[in-house]
This record gives sequence, C-alpha cells and structure tokens, in this order.
Amino acid sequence: MKKQVAFRGRIVNGEIHYFKPKDRLKAITELEGKEIVERIEEIGDDVSANQRAYYFATNRYLIKETEIFGGWTEQEVDDYARDLFLATIFVRKEGKEEVTFKKILSIREVDMERMSDFIKEWLDYLSFTHGVYCPTTEEILLSKYQ
Repeated sequence: MKKQVAFRGRIVNGEIHYFKPKDRLKAITELEGKEIVERIEEIGDDVSANQRAYYFATNRYLIKETEIFGGWTEQEVDDYARDLFLATIFVRKEGKEEVTFKKILSIREVDMERMSDFIKEWLDYLSFTHGVYCPTTEEILLSKYQ
C-alpha cells in the first residue's frame, strides 16, 4: 500500500511553518528515493463560537432533561457523540500483523462545515434512535443551558 501522510501548518510571509516539523521530517526520511506528490490545501474556517455554544448547550440539555444521558458528564456525552461521528478507523500493517486503531477528532480539529454536518448527524441520531428532539438554536438562547 502506498504511504500517504498529511501535515498541517500555516503560511507566514511566503513560508510554510509546519505544526509538527519533526514528524514531517521523519516521514520524508522514510520516503527517501521515492517519487512523491505534494499538495497544499487551504483548511476551512474554524468552528464558530455559535456552533460550539449550541453543541455544548445541547449536550447539557441531554444530561438534565433526558433519561438516556441522565447522570452522564458533559465530557462523556461529548466523547460519545464524537466517537459516533468524528471517528475514523485505520488499519496498519506492522510486520505480519494488521493493527487496527481509531482516531477520534476533537472539536478543535474540524472546520465550520464539518461541525455543521456533525451537529446535524448528532441531532438526527438522537431523534431517530432515541426519540429525543433537542431545542433549536433560538430555544437554547432563551434557556438555562447556554
């Protein structure tokens, strides 16, 4: 299987400053002598304060107003939602064995568009699976959960 890696960074004064330069250097070393393609891709906007506030207020609502998540902490509800909708399963070969691992994105790692999709998937899941209908953004703004 071809190796594919990606490294995030920021362009400042025409130069790329990588967030994890040591990891990037290690990957380059491992690909010594190979042909590669380098792509530069602009990352979408960060999650907005309104998206973040709505998501966490909705989770507080779930804890206080539903039996399903009653007794859970905010962190437990967040972990559960992210595990459902922001997780990717990877399989890596180590010697003769395949190792499976899961990468769960944090809210800080998604952009506004992905966060919108995540919130929609979470709300759809709650309504279709558990019959829970969360308050709208306007209802949250007028509530005690913000």
